[in-house]
Amino acid sequence: MSNSIFRNWNLIRIVRLLIGLALLYQAILSGSYMLIGLAIILCVIPIINTGCGAGTCTQHNNKKIER
Repeated sequence: MSNSIFRNWNLIRIVRLLIGLALLYQAILSGSYMLIGLAIILCVIPIINTGCGAGTCTQHNNKKIER
């Protein structure tokens, strides 16, 4: 787990973290608890380096079409 947190940081991962932190800052200022929850999720995703990248979250349809 610590390897994924401290290694392989690239520009996109840093930008995603900064966007999450900016959203968290704005959510705290406005007092919106639902937005705070969303912002925390958006901060955790780049920290643990997960998410859907390059369309890898699509479901594959392996069923054959019968005619």
